[in-house]
Amino acid sequence: MNFAEAEKYYNVLNKFQIFKSEFDKYTRDTTTGYYSYLCNEVTTLLSDENKYYENTCLDVLHYLKYMIKFDSQDDKHESCMFLNFYLNNSLNEIRNNILNATKFYANIKTKCRRSFLDMNICEKEIKDIHPFVLYAIKTIFNLYYLLHKYKSIPILDDEKHCLYAYKFVSIYENSKNACK
Repeated sequence: MNFAEAEKYYNVLNKFQIFKSEFDKYTRDTTTGYYSYLCNEVTTLLSDENKYYENTCLDVLHYLKYMIKFDSQDDKHESCMFLNFYLNNSLNEIRNNILNATKFYANIKTKCRRSFLDMNICEKEIKDIHPFVLYAIKTIFNLYYLLHKYKSIPILDDEKHCLYAYKFVSIYENSKNACK
């Protein structure tokens, strides 16, 4: 992904909190042993860090299952952008990672050919995000996340309010100082 394409992400990052909330609900669904089987197939030969790849694979499959309910192409497009961000970020956090997002998604798609999931739904949006762009997207995402948390807590819970405000300001100040 080039820097010009990153602008598309900056324009929808404010909506990622909605997708993250839904993502967190659906990726915790552990009822499907078939997904575990598929992800075990996908990750078996990767590395000693299989469980990290397997968790990412499971999250992707559960989220794709959730995406079936979207009617709007805009919702699908933006939700796929979130999935791409999640996938790139998750793989980036795996120590000694050997796969990029496009290869990992292609591996999942290959193993899931016969599943009932529409593996093509996000194929156009799954791209490798340049590390610098990923860092910028993650920073802005975290700012939105903390702001969302801050706004959603009743004012009576001053301790949490202060914690989220402090973290927000810290990230903001670090970003601002990096721009000097």
